[in-house]
This record gives sequence, structure tokens and C-alpha cells, in this order.
Amino acid sequence: MPQNGRKAANSLVPFAKGNRLAAKHLAYATFTPAELEEVGALEEEIRALCPVESPSIEPAVSVLAGLLWRRAKLYAYVEAVGVTRGRADRATINPAFEALDRLERQVIETMRQLAMLPKVATDLGLSLVKLESQRRFDRSRLTQAERVELDRLLAKSATYEGELPDA
Repeated sequence: MPQNGRKAANSLVPFAKGNRLAAKHLAYATFTPAELEEVGALEEEIRALCPVESPSIEPAVSVLAGLLWRRAKLYAYVEAVGVTRGRADRATINPAFEALDRLERQVIETMRQLAMLPKVATDLGLSLVKLESQRRFDRSRLTQAERVELDRLLAKSATYEGELPDA
């Protein structure tokens, strides 16, 4: 009796339940709970490092965590399998390196979208030098008169529109 369109003698034994090596296409691959925990931990680290805090960044954070997780698994695969494949006289570079190249470009692009690269952070006005100088500013070290003067100057600077007049 034919099975899967083949004669019984030519039929392949089905994969055991839970075998993930049978998944040939990423759309059909599923994560185990342990893998989901690893990706979740990466998401938390990315959120802590991201200079922007907004619900709108959540999709990009999830994508970046998935990409970094896949990158780590791919490096582990290359380490286990090797850089080249095939016979010694006709060895070729492992195709995993092409996948690594694509993944790393995607990681950089996603980091750019999250303003995690220095140039992009600067373009958004998140100057690290300015942030550090504000972090070191301790208002409690000012006298009462200095605090009043500072508040007056900050309020005055908030009313300026456009270019400041020459003094």
C-alpha cells in the first residue's frame, strides 16, 4: 500500500515526535520554552541598553533579541561543524558564513533603528557628553539664592523662539 505517494518499500520512517531537525524552513520552526527564556533574557538586556523608552520600540527589541539569539546559535554550529565543508581537495566555505553575514547586517540595522549606535544616538540629540554633564549636576549643592537664579534662567531660556538676539 502506498504511503505518502511512495511504495511501502521506499517509504521513509517518519521523524520521532519532537524532532526539530526535520524543520527545514524557519516558518515551521518553533521555539522550546528554554529557548524562549533565552530570547526573553536578551530582550531585557536590550531594553536596559536602549536609549529610547517607549512601547513603540518593543517589536524592534524582540527582533534584535531573536537575531542575536540566532547569531549565537549559528556561531556554535560553525564551531561544532567547522569553517569548510567537503573533501580536502575540494573544500568550500561553509554556507553558514553567508547566513552570519546577513544576520550581522540585520543586527546592525536593527540597532540603528533603536538608536543604539553612537552616530544615530548623536543624530537624535542624545549626546553622551551632554548626558554625562547633566548626570553630574547636583542641585542640592547650590545655595537657595543660586537655585532661585537657576530656575529664573531656565524659565527664561524656555521662552526663546528661534535665534537668540546678540547681547
